[in-house]
Amino acid sequence: MVTKEPRGGSDPDILLMAIQDLNDVIQRQVDNQRNWKRALRNEIVAGLGGVLGATIVVSVLVYFLQPQKRIEAFSSAIDRLNDTLKRTGK
Repeated sequence: MVTKEPRGGSDPDILLMAIQDLNDVIQRQVDNQRNWKRALRNEIVAGLGGVLGATIVVSVLVYFLQPQKRIEAFSSAIDRLNDTLKRTGK
């Protein structure tokens, strides 16, 4: 992840800048792992985001599949999906 390119620089200059950028990224990762409170907060937020995202995707999918219940081939699959969602939601 090279963010800056030297003007008129040679290949060693470009490689040196890339190495320095990677060192900065690694140092930030190490600092974040040392702070357990920040790491815990980040993991909780990531987990919550995943759960909310999956819920939204499934809700939208069910909403758009409802009109397809009129088609016989899809009707039983959509009914099973709705039954499963109702059972796991209790």
